Amino acid sequence: KQSSWIIKSGDPIKPTEQAEFDSQIERRFAREFMKATNDYDLIREPEAIEAKESLIFPDFAIKHRTDNEKSWLLEIVGFWTDAYLQKKIENLRFANIKNLIICVSKRLGTTDLWPSHAHVITFDRWIDPSAVLKAMNSSNV
Repeated sequence: KQSSWIIKSGDPIKPTEQAEFDSQIERRFAREFMKATNDYDLIREPEAIEAKESLIFPDFAIKHRTDNEKSWLLEIVGFWTDAYLQKKIENLRFANIKNLIICVSKRLGTTDLWPSHAHVITFDRWIDPSAVLKAMNSSNV
């Protein structure tokens, strides 16, 4: 029997030691993105965002170094189970995150399931930082 935990406001949360990156795709994106621009900070797993009855932790926040109004959240979606993808899509739709960029592996085959307000970028083996910068520049920030 699986138990479920409920975190309430004020509950102490002890952080665990965090790996630098969850995947080679994240590692390479961070390295290549920071080479592509000096105007932004890339923050791995920023603050939690409430989504339905859970929290989501986007892979990155991208924040302009001199203009606090220019910021985006970036989520990388590789290959996962159908149930995982359905839950992720549901949570991202519910959260209605402004300035959301979702990088989706081409192996998933479709981009029309994601929230309509998000910029969806497909990738094969790596995420092109110029595609992310282009999506950011086309935002209404």
